[in-house]
Order: sequence, then structure tokens, then C-alpha cells
Amino acid sequence: MTEQLLERPSASAADRESGDMSSHTAQQTPTAEAWGTSAEVSDFDFTPMSPWGPIALILGLASTSAFLGTFGMMLAGFSTLIGLAAVSRIRASAGMYRGSGL
Repeated sequence: MTEQLLERPSASAADRESGDMSSHTAQQTPTAEAWGTSAEVSDFDFTPMSPWGPIALILGLASTSAFLGTFGMMLAGFSTLIGLAAVSRIRASAGMYRGSGL
């Protein structure tokens, strides 16, 4: 409904003053899409990112501290578990989330 209103040309000032709206009503059907594709053609294409993907990425980068001591080794093990859990949750969502490429 709103697309039809936006695409419809407005009546000129002379037509409004004279009351002649015949030229305006003759072009009720739009011929081209003014705002891209219509809502019927393309659905909502946004896929949200799972929060587990960036968390696993940050923990994976922090696990490089494994070279510094035992805390880094524990962090590397924990980040591996979080990364595996993130990938399994993203795959189980059946395309609802993205982020497994992180």
C-alpha cells in the first residue's frame, strides 16, 4: 500500500487548483519499482550472528598466551571447548545464525 502511494505521481498545482484530477487518476498503476525490489519478491535476508562465534574467536586469540605459562594452557583448552560448542550450536540452528567462519 505504501509503495503504491510513494510511486504514484502527484497532481500538479494547476490540476489541484482547477479541480481537474483526470490526469492524476489515469496513472494509478505504477510501472517501475521506485524503492528497489518489492516486499513480495525478496524476503528479509539478514541473518544474525551467533554471539558464540566472536566469543570463541576472542578466546582463541587470547589462548596464544599459552606460551607464557599454565594459565595460558588452561585458557587454550577452555577456548577450544567454547569453539567446538559454538560451531555445534551454529550448525544446529539450521541456518538461523551465522558465524561458524570465525
